[in-house]
Amino acid sequence: MPNAYVQVAATLGSMGSNVLTKITPNIHFPVATQAGSLLLCICSASMQDGSELNTSVPTFPAAPSTPGFVWTLAGYCGVEADDVDNGQTAGNSEALYYILNAPSMAASVLTSVQAAIVSTSPSTALLAGISMLEISGPTSLDASATATSIASASVGTASLATSDTDFVVAVANTELGIPAGYGAGYTGFTCADVGQYILNKLAGSVNTHFGGASTIWACVAAAFKGAPAPPPPPPSEVRGI
Repeated sequence: MPNAYVQVAATLGSMGSNVLTKITPNIHFPVATQAGSLLLCICSASMQDGSELNTSVPTFPAAPSTPGFVWTLAGYCGVEADDVDNGQTAGNSEALYYILNAPSMAASVLTSVQAAIVSTSPSTALLAGISMLEISGPTSLDASATATSIASASVGTASLATSDTDFVVAVANTELGIPAGYGAGYTGFTCADVGQYILNKLAGSVNTHFGGASTIWACVAAAFKGAPAPPPPPPSEVRGI
């Protein structure tokens, strides 16, 4: 059965100054999800600081919180860079969680996630964002990868080696926003930073890169196998006369 896009929900969260943890605003799907869908939760966290005082890469101490649901991590990565010339520090992190064959999630069910950093600086600012995506069809995780870069570089992970016709998604937290558009064959979607997907990608080596470069970025990509096609009906019985 082909994979199909259903709906997305996203929020940018808010910046907190002089804090070491930040919980995103609650988020929910616009309408109840379909039973059996793949649900994705994309978590983004960014740190800015006017000094270089032992500030860490943002992390997510626990999986997203959704009453009655349990999220599984597909991938997490983060990067931090010190600007020695200007005495500043910046960092970005990204995590992708999923639920396979999820029961229906009511539109009233709220989800949030907490981001955290370690810092001795009095001027650290932490931003946390969260997004969710519903896709019908996928039944298992096929492949995943993560990548980061401090210098300006094409945003994306190593190619994914897939074994089936997959739903492919790549999400990134970048310093410069959308890196010059989306990759070939991908459709962009609203999320806390940047995201793109292919609904039905034939098995093989799958490029996950966005359309351009950015600095201080973290990227997670994953491929999920679609539901197998139903077996063909038995051949009609032919009787002699």
